[in-house]
Amino acid sequence: MLALALSGSVRMDTVVLRGVRPSSGYYTITGAEANVVLELDGRPAADVVGELIGPDID
Repeated sequence: MLALALSGSVRMDTVVLRGVRPSSGYYTITGAEANVVLELDGRPAADVVGELIGPDID
């Protein structure tokens, strides 16, 4: 059992790495509808992901 009580402003960042490194930097979700991410850092999410994976992906 674990109990944790915090007061004031709290920010938590977590990272799980299992022998690999992150493929990119961090992005902020700036637009979403339900569980669909529409924008990252104010840009269309598809454009951002396309730049990350490149044009040669099948």
